Amino acid sequence: MKIKLYYTPQTRAVRVRWLLEELGLTYEVVNIELFEGEGQTAEYKKIHPLGCVPALEVDGEIMYESGAICDWLTDFYADKNMAPSLNSKLRIKYKQWFYFIVATMEPQAWNIVLHSFILPEKRRVPNIVKISEKRYCETLAVIEKELKGKNFLIGDQFTTADIMLATLLSWLPKQVKPFEHTYAYMKKMREMQSCVL
Repeated sequence: MKIKLYYTPQTRAVRVRWLLEELGLTYEVVNIELFEGEGQTAEYKKIHPLGCVPALEVDGEIMYESGAICDWLTDFYADKNMAPSLNSKLRIKYKQWFYFIVATMEPQAWNIVLHSFILPEKRRVPNIVKISEKRYCETLAVIEKELKGKNFLIGDQFTTADIMLATLLSWLPKQVKPFEHTYAYMKKMREMQSCVL
């Protein structure tokens, strides 16, 4: 299988690269200068119509959306044990947390990042930041309760859900710091990530 990852550091593409490393797969990295405008070129938009990263090419077939890519890779390489098996009761929690991270937590964090750092100042909406910070802290409180006394999100197993969560937490470490267990988890995951990237 020939795998090509379209990648920019400090983006959602990091989670895909981390997972590829954990899976022990051989892959090619195509660096996209996203912050220099390369994503908006006509050539790259043939890969990803919105000019974003990551995109994953597998034997000529293109896939995008980091959550979908990670979910597919985890299932395709089920023998690598990056998720509980389909017949495990832990699979229920795995799927719940995977999508809680992507669908409930991440939009709040993204709004904070977008309206605090990425958009030009005149386009930022401070009320969006305020509302999203409140909601994000609510989701962090849920994660804090879940992580108490645990090394990983799903029982004693490091899974793709940990990759999804750890990369998200790294976006806004100051917001994570008040949550003792989550902050310690984030730091531990960063150490694990630095070993593979």
